[in-house]
Amino acid sequence: MYIANLKFQYEVNGRSYRTDQIWFGQTVGSGDSSDAELRRFRYPLGEKVAVYYDPSDPSIASVHPGFQAEALWLPGAGLAFLVPAVMAFLMLRSSFAGSGMAVGLAIFTLVFMTIGAVILFFGGRGVLRAWQSQKWPTTRGVIVYGRTEESQSSTTDEDDQEVVSTTYGARIVYRYEVNGRTHYSNTRAFGQLAGSDAEWASRIAALYPMGREVTVAYRPDAPDIAALETGISSEAWWAPGAGAAFFLFGLAALVFGVPALTRF
Repeated sequence: MYIANLKFQYEVNGRSYRTDQIWFGQTVGSGDSSDAELRRFRYPLGEKVAVYYDPSDPSIASVHPGFQAEALWLPGAGLAFLVPAVMAFLMLRSSFAGSGMAVGLAIFTLVFMTIGAVILFFGGRGVLRAWQSQKWPTTRGVIVYGRTEESQSSTTDEDDQEVVSTTYGARIVYRYEVNGRTHYSNTRAFGQLAGSDAEWASRIAALYPMGREVTVAYRPDAPDIAALETGISSEAWWAPGAGAAFFLFGLAALVFGVPALTRF
């Protein structure tokens, strides 16, 4: 887990406060080192920034106000923990009667549909931005951070043998200027995969080494949103596809499974 550990100090009515909130709903850390490096590049030590605070409680503050889509992840995770407990309670209370199981299945399907909708939203946003980026203006930039990473996960097969798989990622951060102001981004392409095999990661690392000059396409009304590779790539369809699978599975269970259980 990579964490930037940024603190912003500000004063309200002569009293000093500190916050680590860049925006509400932000993740503390990430398995992607470029996320932490991106925050450090954007907010170097000693840089002056505007801080927005709650007038009734100035200790509640952030650097960027308003809703950020990332705020949807935490409620989604909480829902995933809450629903199994609710399902167990309903089933026990109804002594596993058909109606109780129908309610439990309905809640289960709603969780699947919610998770699918969230993934579909983020994946769909990536596809939309990838399509729009083809018409965005461009500027020159330079790679200021590059690193290949590997992560391992283990599963148990049907013979109770541990199977270890390794995923490789290529992390980059690049700097560019728009209207005389410096910006940073770590988006190679919208909808990009977090990781794949070693050959995939090595190819990207070789394509974007430290110090290389690159062409950056940026969104005119929000220059922090940028990419090096424009257009819709095959990578961009993975998240929408997974989201649609979750959502449609939940919908099918809700439409066909729940009515079947209520008849018992």
